[in-house]
Amino acid sequence: MRVALALCIGGACLYASRSIMSLAMVPMHDELGWDKSVSGVVLSSFFAGYTLTQAVGGTLADRYGGVRVLGLAALFWLLTTVAIPVVAPYGTLAVVVTRFLTGCFQGFHYPSMMRILSHDVAAAEREAATSIACSGAYIGTLVCGTLGTLMIDKLSWQIAFYLVGGIGLLWRGLIWQAVTDSPIKPSHSTLDLGASNNPSADLSIAVTSHGANADHVVALPASALSSGQASSTKQTFVYQAFAFPATWVMLLAHMCCGAFTFVLVTWLPTYFSDLKAAAATKAHRHASSNSPVHHSLSVVDNALPWACVFLCTLASGRVAQYLLHRHWDLTRVRKTMQGISLVGPAVCLLALCHVESPSMALILMCLVLGCGGFSTSGTMSNPQDIAPAHAGALFGIINSLSAFSGVVFVTLTGHLLETTGQWSSIFFPLAVFCMLGAIGYSALGTARRLI
Repeated sequence: MRVALALCIGGACLYASRSIMSLAMVPMHDELGWDKSVSGVVLSSFFAGYTLTQAVGGTLADRYGGVRVLGLAALFWLLTTVAIPVVAPYGTLAVVVTRFLTGCFQGFHYPSMMRILSHDVAAAEREAATSIACSGAYIGTLVCGTLGTLMIDKLSWQIAFYLVGGIGLLWRGLIWQAVTDSPIKPSHSTLDLGASNNPSADLSIAVTSHGANADHVVALPASALSSGQASSTKQTFVYQAFAFPATWVMLLAHMCCGAFTFVLVTWLPTYFSDLKAAAATKAHRHASSNSPVHHSLSVVDNALPWACVFLCTLASGRVAQYLLHRHWDLTRVRKTMQGISLVGPAVCLLALCHVESPSMALILMCLVLGCGGFSTSGTMSNPQDIAPAHAGALFGIINSLSAFSGVVFVTLTGHLLETTGQWSSIFFPLAVFCMLGAIGYSALGTARRLI
């Protein structure tokens, strides 16, 4: 379990590095004179880099080993995190390039981590180890949302970057190095979906996914899989999955989740800052006060929604298990979980178009992100169902395209805010996009093996 704990700490550092820019964007916007369009470009530059390297990361990890690739990539994304305050005085382009490189190097992390867990951890410990390792994402987001907010508010955004990067370098230099210096015993017992035709076989399949809101694992019993998943001697290729409409609607639904999650991951602190500033301005106007209105960050606003994601993601796995034990068809379970993760956010985003109260907005944001966590048992696990022999490659493809939707919507958010000044101008198209994904997946989605 030492490897799993080291990966957990590394995941926390990774997500802290990823989310600290969103928190720092509020003071950086004022200090560096950025408008919303520029902020959108800066924020989306990370996801542009992240989109490019996931498939490459998996290939390199398979060829050279996950430990080596993860450790080397971590060194570079930590250095680029620390570099942000250094390059910021040289202009916006320097910040954009640095964040783009951070995204590129972070794209290697999860493919490498899954390589380590699937090949270097004993089969009996793999499910528990994977859960521990992936929990670091939630820890990093929550800790950064609380302590990061306090650091930026009380000290400076520059110190926040130095501290996040410094702690990460400490993990890379001491903990990860200490763990990997001693040989990791490889595990050759990998799960063979065709090893048993007995539907009651005591097996569980850990479905690994990196979604729009987090990197998750959902374990489902092998009995939940369709009986058609026996191994086939005929060679298949991942691209063959795209001959089926079910693969395309899975991609669409996954991109919908990625769109609203990436927008909120990057813009949520700014949204609450703007909302509270508007409320304060209105109150000052009524009070005939001439005192200035200051933008500020709130620990609760930046942490509570992600705590809801954590709880709902865990709940989605439990609910999926319960429904399967109630003899629900796996396709029905997938569609139900994905329906919650898209219809719920769509309704809440439409409501947010008309909300001015910060407290009500916080409740709705918690519901948006919490419902989104149910996709862990929906499209995030679906590649394992429809293409078990190519689940990793297929998920890499759909996750890269999901990240691309994040690039588009994060950039679009900055442009729309700059031109309209209204958050409803982005919440409404996101809600429509989510409903389209829900309808498509409900109509054509499947958990039946396709290739």
